[in-house]
Amino acid sequence: MLATRVKAALIFVPLVLIMIYIGGWAFNLFISIILLLAAFEYHRLFVEIGYQPSPLVILGGIVLLTLQRWAFSENQRLDITLSLIIF
Repeated sequence: MLATRVKAALIFVPLVLIMIYIGGWAFNLFISIILLLAAFEYHRLFVEIGYQPSPLVILGGIVLLTLQRWAFSENQRLDITLSLIIF
């Protein structure tokens, strides 16, 4: 298991650093993809233990979080407030 984590780190750490360097739309798209993969895993884990979280609410939260981050990135106080309201 440790070998798998080390391999993943060797791939994803440079990828994340490159995306941070590029910034802009590429970074937002990268973060959105990561959030979608995390939401899929979250949904799968809860279904496995017998709960039924709404995929539409999860997806809507990700979309709102991504859009507010993109639209209000200049105003950090508003950005934090909207993040807290959404989640």
